[in-house]
Amino acid sequence: DRWQSPEYFWKEPDVAAQERFKAVLLKRFNENALRAWRKVLDKDSGMRVGYEDFNITCKDLARKGVREAVPRSGIGALFVAFDAERSGWFSLCHWDEEAHVALVDFQRWAKSKTGKVTDRIREMAEGKPAVDWNAFKKGVRGSGLTNYQIPMIFDGLCPSLNPAHACLTAADVTFLDKWDPEAEAREQEVWGKLAHHRATRTAAAPPAAAGAPPPGG
Repeated sequence: DRWQSPEYFWKEPDVAAQERFKAVLLKRFNENALRAWRKVLDKDSGMRVGYEDFNITCKDLARKGVREAVPRSGIGALFVAFDAERSGWFSLCHWDEEAHVALVDFQRWAKSKTGKVTDRIREMAEGKPAVDWNAFKKGVRGSGLTNYQIPMIFDGLCPSLNPAHACLTAADVTFLDKWDPEAEAREQEVWGKLAHHRATRTAAAPPAAAGAPPPGG
């Protein structure tokens, strides 16, 4: 069977639509890019968003009044603005580099202490069911995390959107025990090289003669 390229594959990235889409999501989540990522884009904590899921999410957002989720250029053009390599998925790093760095820094620090992020959260809880904001601030002292990163991480990882119920359990960070940002970066590098190769081949291809039939025609 002949391979059919996905609809986004030949779309031109709509960077302006990307900026509008991101801005409206950040506004909904108090400018916290990690929170927007986890509450809207990466609900299953897989740490990557594929085109099919993104398409569904955007249509759902549009039904709820978020017009920026379905730009005139199409969802595919919005998607490849994030997935520049056209790998079929984009990561937290593509969504927001600062949020990615903050989460990597937190994961690395937590694992250096106990081997698992989940175990570090259990230690912070000190026998209580969950870690609240004060316990989290106390627990990350000396971690090297900045005053900007700490609330971003806590609010981004908390399952509740209600500040009065903001707390973390080990179950909320299980995905961080499995996430391998270094392997993810290596995979993105490979896709980046493939994208460069495709672009080079396209640029080097001779233009079709006027009136000439398409290849294979």
